[in-house]
Amino acid sequence: CAKALVMPLVGGIASATGDTSTATNEHGTSISCGTSYDYDGPQLYYRVVLPASKTFKITATPKTAWDLSAYAFTDATCTASIISSQCASWIADSGGKGKAESFFITTQGTQQNFILAVDSYAATQKGAFELKVEAFALAKNGMCATSLQIFPAGAKVSATGDFSGVKDEYPGLKCGTSPALSGPQLYHHFLGQKNNAYRLRLQADFAAHLYLTQKSTCGDATKMAAECSSGGVQGDYWGAATPGGWVTGYFTKATGIDYLVAVESTAAPAKGTFKLQLAELPPANNEVCSGAAPLTLSSSGQARVSGDTFVRKDEYATLKCGGAAALSGPQLYYSFKAAAGKVYRVALFPQFKGQLYIFPKAACGSVTTVEAACAGNGKA
Repeated sequence: CAKALVMPLVGGIASATGDTSTATNEHGTSISCGTSYDYDGPQLYYRVVLPASKTFKITATPKTAWDLSAYAFTDATCTASIISSQCASWIADSGGKGKAESFFITTQGTQQNFILAVDSYAATQKGAFELKVEAFALAKNGMCATSLQIFPAGAKVSATGDFSGVKDEYPGLKCGTSPALSGPQLYHHFLGQKNNAYRLRLQADFAAHLYLTQKSTCGDATKMAAECSSGGVQGDYWGAATPGGWVTGYFTKATGIDYLVAVESTAAPAKGTFKLQLAELPPANNEVCSGAAPLTLSSSGQARVSGDTFVRKDEYATLKCGGAAALSGPQLYYSFKAAAGKVYRVALFPQFKGQLYIFPKAACGSVTTVEAACAGNGKA
């Protein structure tokens, strides 16, 4: 440690190569960096001076299939107990054999001297590697006070993010039934227009959780937890997306204020990139019978339409159309002009257990007239 090689930082980048095959283990089993095991393999040390108020990504890449670890500390005395304590803040050891290890250092108001170590958990784990230090621009929205605004404005918008180097703002935050969300997070916010509904979709390359709170409670973890646990009243929590999959949530209680959307994980290793989609869903005229949306048949006699009833309201709660169960869920209505003497096939392809019925548009107005018409087995 006392003879660490100097890595000059030029243009925000420094690099070195080495091989621990001929190195020795300086501190025995005294270095653990806050883990449950010791770094008692051979190690090599490097010294770098990092400028003030910057973030740097430290990456150690093995050149063969051996399991390296990388950590950093500032103790110039090279005392084992101090090293072991300090390196708990700057440690990477989760990749396995042949995998690169990375961690981040954010300097304070003055330049800082760091010693970087490439090490391993066992004497048998050793080999050649490349060590790289590079300036890194952290995501600006890693804290709720610096959330990025997105503008749905009646259409779908997308945002992407990268958690690299971001720290957890509210350790242990829970949203209702969620596990403790103690990983890094990124925030966006939007103005939730009254009477509009919003659909949020999240896809990530890790197990990412999606929740929503009011932006005004930013900074108060207790209030944020209460809001994202309110089941859609002041905020909501929609669970986690499996890596590569999607999680979808709806928010229908917007009151004309700013809302905070958070993408978070349960632990620091669960981090990566994600895609967030937000769609504004204004009230639909055709959620009532009198506002049925007209369909125009093409020259081949066909018409297709897609829709979403998730945030719509039920108009006729007791309507059964001659069946045993009331059709008390939300609906959307469509109309078309049927020519005399023609036969029409109407098909529904829902992503839920949907019901389809047809009746003359003139029956709109009351549940009684609609019931009589749609229960007519095609005669009405």
